[in-house]
Amino acid sequence: MSNHQTVLLELLPRGAYDTAHSTLVAKDVAGHAKALEQVQTDAELLLFAASEIPPELLSEYERDYALPRACSFVPAQDQAARIAAIQAASTPQQHYTTQGVIDLFDSFGVTVLDIQRYRPLQCTAPCTSATDTARSRFKLTISLQSPVDADLDCLLDNYLPAAWRVDFIEV
Repeated sequence: MSNHQTVLLELLPRGAYDTAHSTLVAKDVAGHAKALEQVQTDAELLLFAASEIPPELLSEYERDYALPRACSFVPAQDQAARIAAIQAASTPQQHYTTQGVIDLFDSFGVTVLDIQRYRPLQCTAPCTSATDTARSRFKLTISLQSPVDADLDCLLDNYLPAAWRVDFIEV
């Protein structure tokens, strides 16, 4: 019995169908599982063969990866730059580490000079107080090289967690 067949049988409502191996339900599930396995195999082959992005599908890839990114002004780009942007957007990004924050701001043309992180050590308020207060938030103070042309509020709203309080200092 294949993994697909096992999963499909588990998805059937309990007690409503006889899932013994000799029943018509089991044979039907086996046929569907075989089709799903073929689809998965074909998809893996297609993704392996299509390592490059065809130019005809650039607009669809850009729509799927929400490009151009929020908070950025992107002038008309050539095809190579558009493909590079899609490939960069398809890799997972780590905006929650110090280096990730630096890389994020660098991708928008903002130079980060220093990051100070403050973390709450413990909750000192009573249990009935609000939990989303300034005392219990993670706080960052980011020193940026002046001048800053990027929309910092847009960056905060779209790329960093709402639980972080971020203060900027332009140096």
